[in-house]
Amino acid sequence: SVQTLIYRPLYQAYAAFTAGFTTPTSANSYQRIGVYDSSNGFFLGFSGTTFGITSRTGGVDTFVARTSFNTDEPSFLN
Repeated sequence: SVQTLIYRPLYQAYAAFTAGFTTPTSANSYQRIGVYDSSNGFFLGFSGTTFGITSRTGGVDTFVARTSFNTDEPSFLN
C-alpha cells in the first residue's frame, strides 16, 4: 500500500516492509521499497540490475551498490 507519513521534528517514525524483488532484466528499470517521495527519503532495491540503498535529498539520489557495503553485511544478502 501507499501511505503518507507526516514528519514532525524530534519524533521518530517506524516502517516495516516485506518485498519480493524479481530478477532484474533491464538496466532501465527500478524496484524499490522504502520511505520516500519525489524530494526526500531512503529506499533499497534494484537500480537497473544492481542492488543497493539510495538516499534522496532535494530530489537528488545517492545510490550505494551492495558491493560497496562494509563487511558487516547480513548473511541473508549473500
